[in-house]
Amino acid sequence: MPKRPRGRPGADEDDEAVIEWVGSPVLQEGGNKFFRAFALDGRPSDPVAVGDTVSFRVAAGHKDVNPDRREWLGRVARLWEDAYGECWLQVAWLYFPEETPTGRLPSHLPGEVFLSAHLDANTIDAVERRVELSSVPDRLPCREAERASVRAFLEGGVRAGTAKSSLYLSGMPGTGKTATVREVLAGLRASAAAGELAPFDEVWVNALALSHPHQLYSTVWRALTTRNAAPARAAQLLEARFSAPSAGRRAVVLVVDELDCLVTRKQTVLYNLLDWPSRRHARLVVVGIANTMDLPERMLPRVHSRLGLARVVFQPYTRDQIRDIVCDRLSGLSVFRSDAVEMAARKVAALSGDVRRALHICRRAAELAAERAQGSVAGAGADAAEGGRGAAGKQAAGGGQDGTVRISDVQAAARELSATRHATALRGCGLWERVLVVALVLHLRAAGASDGVLPAVHRRLCTLLRSHVGLSGAKLPTLAEAGEMAGRLGDTRLLLLDNSKSSRWPTLRLGMQPDDVIFALREDSLLSKMLD
Repeated sequence: MPKRPRGRPGADEDDEAVIEWVGSPVLQEGGNKFFRAFALDGRPSDPVAVGDTVSFRVAAGHKDVNPDRREWLGRVARLWEDAYGECWLQVAWLYFPEETPTGRLPSHLPGEVFLSAHLDANTIDAVERRVELSSVPDRLPCREAERASVRAFLEGGVRAGTAKSSLYLSGMPGTGKTATVREVLAGLRASAAAGELAPFDEVWVNALALSHPHQLYSTVWRALTTRNAAPARAAQLLEARFSAPSAGRRAVVLVVDELDCLVTRKQTVLYNLLDWPSRRHARLVVVGIANTMDLPERMLPRVHSRLGLARVVFQPYTRDQIRDIVCDRLSGLSVFRSDAVEMAARKVAALSGDVRRALHICRRAAELAAERAQGSVAGAGADAAEGGRGAAGKQAAGGGQDGTVRISDVQAAARELSATRHATALRGCGLWERVLVVALVLHLRAAGASDGVLPAVHRRLCTLLRSHVGLSGAKLPTLAEAGEMAGRLGDTRLLLLDNSKSSRWPTLRLGMQPDDVIFALREDSLLSKMLD
């Protein structure tokens, strides 16, 4: 990933930012005074607090700067004033998909960013402004039972200083796993600020953004100490840290998203990660998040024994839950008709239960409604000229030109989102290649996994061709032919092939969301029947 600068990344020497601390110091240590918030440029009514997201000015011409982007984003982790009166903040950088090793994938939403474990200290006068990330909700409805289980585990681990085991959260994409953990940790931080809970540190790692599983050691070590170390050295330092007693050390909550990306042949990284919390002096609580339901069962016995029995499964949202979540996010807005929200919930619940897609459909539907409301006066006059029953019928269907989001807007948004480049490419593939993609979707659905090895997908491909097409024997594609088809699909990024593992056959991932596959093939009666 591109480097973020230390010190003052974009501050101009002539700029004199006015900085005022909000409240009294919460801690004094080593000549440093730590605070909860500060006001920038004399704006006490709009303070920047720990946990807020801020943007930094970027010096023009910096070699790591995207020419289309003029600011960097970071989440405030600590605020302090040193012994010389200099005001500092430590931030965890936020990265755009293009800045990660995998690049932008079809599943990434516009404007999506990833919170990294890359921490840097900068002077506060480099801060440009506070940023609101609209994708982070204040609360997550319809996950009360899961939230209670996660909170009980984390709070118990923080109070005891260690959980002695790890927590594993699994479920399909868009079911609220990561959002639930963030909400729980926000509540625990509030409890710590109120003195009801001992202060703790949290470290977030997205394993998908690591260039290699062993980079986990370096990432965690840098997050805990702000110092860099090679993976092998970082592993030794972490082993010593979690084995040695330290009465004054804070408990650490380590959250690893996309945990299945850390799987290697010997599973050494997973073993160490899950073994650390069992150390007597570790003061570490580990939470692993992945889409794969059966990841613990696929672990080696020595690794599975370290995971323990603390598991929470996030089931796909139902239609009613999706409707309630969308209504909660749209609270205070009157532009959405209730039947339009119901339509978006039905469309998504029938496919995957991914609430993010429902919100994406609603956002695009709102844009379409706004475009319709800004239509020409001539068009509006033509609609009004119809009068009588015609105008009444249009009003009943969606509210005319007032910008209200109606069912037709939701349907148009769903069609538009399904007409992506990948969907068009998939519809243009040969029959066997399309069936191979369907076979992978069904395999992932049955296994609750995020990837599948080619032989397993090939077996399901042959089963589909036998039962739905009537092929048998020599007419069925061989495993080698399936590998060639997967390679062609990989060239168009419809599939993502991983040849890094020890098996001679690649591991397959979808290059698009499963419900995008269903949308793209919904008009093909044969393939739609396979997907039912």
